[in-house]
Amino acid sequence: MGRRLNKLMVRALDEAAVSAMQLAEEAGYDRSTFAKYRSGEREVTPDAAEALAEVLRRRGKRLAELAEQLEKEARAERERRRQ
Repeated sequence: MGRRLNKLMVRALDEAAVSAMQLAEEAGYDRSTFAKYRSGEREVTPDAAEALAEVLRRRGKRLAELAEQLEKEARAERERRRQ
């Protein structure tokens, strides 16, 4: 019982746990470029900022969808346990 809920929880935790380096790769940039942005060694370009914004927007949408699925499955699991 609760296997689907467990899988959704793991998926949500995996999706939420993202490093700056993963974001760099998703944005199409080398990890070292974003590390230099982070340390202030390099000035952020508008293109890089827009690319990161798009990645964050996509991730936010996926996280919101996962949150809805997780809540729905939690309610269903609670109902199954009451029976």
